[in-house]
Amino acid sequence: MRYLRQNTDTRITVGPFLDKTDGITPEVALTVTSEKLTLVVDNAGVPTLVLDVAPTASGGANDMVHITGDDSGFYDLELAAANVNYVGRAMLSLNDVATHCPVFHEFMIVPGNVYDSMFGTDLLDVSVVQLLGTAWLAPGVAGTPDVNAKLIGATAQTGRDLGTSVLLSSGTGTGQLDFTSGVVKANLVQILGTVLTETAGYLAAAFKQFFNIASPTSTMNLVTAVTTVTTATTATNLTNAPTSGDFTSTMKTSLNAATPASVTGAVGSVTGAVGSVTGAVGSVTGAVGSVTATVSANLISILGTALTETAGLIAGGFKKFFNVAAPTATCLSLPDAVPGANGGVPTTNGTKISQTVDLTAGQTIAATVAGAVGSVTGAVGSVTAAVTVAAGQIVFKKNVARPNFAFPMFDSAGALKTGLTVTAAIRKDAGAAFAALAGAVTEIGATGWYTVDFAQAETNADTIAFSASASGANPTCYTILTQA
Repeated sequence: MRYLRQNTDTRITVGPFLDKTDGITPEVALTVTSEKLTLVVDNAGVPTLVLDVAPTASGGANDMVHITGDDSGFYDLELAAANVNYVGRAMLSLNDVATHCPVFHEFMIVPGNVYDSMFGTDLLDVSVVQLLGTAWLAPGVAGTPDVNAKLIGATAQTGRDLGTSVLLSSGTGTGQLDFTSGVVKANLVQILGTVLTETAGYLAAAFKQFFNIASPTSTMNLVTAVTTVTTATTATNLTNAPTSGDFTSTMKTSLNAATPASVTGAVGSVTGAVGSVTGAVGSVTGAVGSVTATVSANLISILGTALTETAGLIAGGFKKFFNVAAPTATCLSLPDAVPGANGGVPTTNGTKISQTVDLTAGQTIAATVAGAVGSVTGAVGSVTAAVTVAAGQIVFKKNVARPNFAFPMFDSAGALKTGLTVTAAIRKDAGAAFAALAGAVTEIGATGWYTVDFAQAETNADTIAFSASASGANPTCYTILTQA
């Protein structure tokens, strides 16, 4: 007998299906829709027909398919939850009289809790009605058994007895005692049934003040009872007692002698102006609440480092720098570099400005630079004499690409010509003919000025003849000198 879980979709193994002719040959290729599936359940003691249908091949509630790889005639049959929503014994049969012998299976359908307890991790739900044959007493609170403990740890118990010792739980929660090393901490809230009240903290403070004495000697018998004194006419135990609301000269002398040289407590506030302090102030160890009058300050150090100066220069510089009606700059506006003697131009962040020097005909680059040279970023081979650039000559770096070489184009009237399709060509050294530059010529906006890129190989010559021509314009020609 096999078990099924109540009201749960399931798949079961059915078979073996054996050929009807010899009764031993497995049928592994049945037409399942030709089968007759019958399921009968003994529901509450009454046999009940649940299924009397043909299985489906797929997509139905009772699909039946041959088990992959099987050669013994077993099939996989699906039962819907509604088919097994009963409790009790069930019989299942599958038959096709024209093909195979009848197949029968017997099942027991059990509730989900029972099934899961038998084949899973659940536990059986049970109801205790007897203990050793005696009916279980009805509990005072439903679901909570009433227990009468006669023995604890093999020790017989009486009505208020828990053996020879009780293990208390230390803590401040309900049912716990706050104690250390067996001593319970007490909080005095009553005396002989009378509740104590106080202004918060006063009783504990007074108790400590009164009793916190290293070597006490007094007892209650030494405390003198004093009734209320409404008027004191004569103070016989005061030395230098005051008269007429003033201190005597002897008392003043005593007070002056006792006045400290320094103030060690907190000064609440100084509300009037402090004119001057002519003597040295030893120290003020307490906090000064506030000073409402103006206090003059003299800056003599910064973070403990003494300031020194040529007399008056720091104050003069401070005033010069900050005495501006509407200041706009910040410390980030100041340049990080200082202009040199020959007109070096600093930037605000200390970087150097690259400049291009255009030479016209007849201008000369001096062989000697008299001023300081900030930096030379390329290698300088040598300068042996002054270099003179003639009219129409331009200087390039030899064998180094020269991008964005700019040149103008003019019409026959000498005006800049825009919108041209320009062809740029060069002749290197003693080359046989002009050859077009590889780079394309583009116009700079609509200005009549054009640019072209020289590739590295196109500058690999000592002398380069440059020619730019276009329909409707005069040619532009230059002689370019190169320097290694």
